[in-house]
Amino acid sequence: MAEPPDLQNLAKQYLDLWQDQLGGVSKDPQTAEIMAQTMELMNAGAQAFATMAAAQSSGNTSDNDQGDSDGNPPPPDSFGAGARPAGAPSGAADPDLAKLARRLERIEERLTALEAGSKKSRRKPTKKP
Repeated sequence: MAEPPDLQNLAKQYLDLWQDQLGGVSKDPQTAEIMAQTMELMNAGAQAFATMAAAQSSGNTSDNDQGDSDGNPPPPDSFGAGARPAGAPSGAADPDLAKLARRLERIEERLTALEAGSKKSRRKPTKKP
C-alpha cells in the first residue's frame, strides 16, 4: 500500500507554482490592463449597490413595483417587456436595477417563509417492509 502524500510539501509546491504563475502574468501589460478594467467594473458595481442600498433604506420605492396588498408580485407585463438595453456604468444607480433588487428581496423572503412552512409540515417517511 502506498504512503499518503505529504500535505505540507504539496501545499508548499502549490503555493510556489501559484506565485510563479502570478508573477509571470503580472509582467504582461495586456493582462495588467484587463485586471485594472476588471477592478474598475467591480468598483462601479459596488458603488451602484451602495447607492441602491442607501435609496432602499431611505424608503424610495414606487407603487408600481410593490405588487398588491396581499404580497403578490406585480403582473408580468410590468416586469420590463420594453426594457432598455444595458448601458455603460455611470456611477449612478439604475432605477431598474434597484427595482430588480427589491423584487429579488421579496422573492427571497417568500421563499424563506415557504421553506420554513415545509419543514414544519414535513413528516418522516414510513419504513417499507
